[in-house]
Amino acid sequence: MHLPALDASVGADPLDHHPGHMRKKAPTILMITPEP
Repeated sequence: MHLPALDASVGADPLDHHPGHMRKKAPTILMITPEP
């Protein structure tokens, strides 16, 4: 479900300002942490 967001966070940096910027370093957390 969060795969599209994963590519978005890794490819671009739309969540760079968001606390989720750490997800780019740990894609695994992306799946564990639901997006708002």
